[in-house]
Amino acid sequence: MTSKRHDEPIETSLGGVSAGDAAEMVDAALGNIAHAVLIGASDHRLRIILDEQMQPGPGFEVLLESGVGRLLTVFTRLTATALGRDPSDPELRARALALLGQVLVFRMARKAVLRTLGWEKIGPDEFAILEGAIRANTEAVMGYRANGAAAP
Repeated sequence: MTSKRHDEPIETSLGGVSAGDAAEMVDAALGNIAHAVLIGASDHRLRIILDEQMQPGPGFEVLLESGVGRLLTVFTRLTATALGRDPSDPELRARALALLGQVLVFRMARKAVLRTLGWEKIGPDEFAILEGAIRANTEAVMGYRANGAAAP
């Protein structure tokens, strides 16, 4: 896959990836991102990313040209393929961003999350609950079940 700037059109096809496979990849990607953000990422690294989002400086373009921009492009393409939609459609792009946002809220509002859920930390048991909530919400938003069956 070649890297594209965030303002360039995103190709519609993922080259032979079926809608079902793309849906599974969306689910897996969100689980992996959740694990990285909630269990693996350092506060320092996340603060840099959040600061650049809140008050963009020169680092903002670096973020978009590197991992964050590629993540957004690929995730949008996966979401579009899973739904059989055009990845340049603003509503589809908003849906992809909303799916990612549901993961980020658990990290960015960590203290409120812990207090609301009555937890002291996010360990393996707590993460399993959050992962289940993310999966259920993703299935509802996407209109599919992770196993490929249509959601009610």
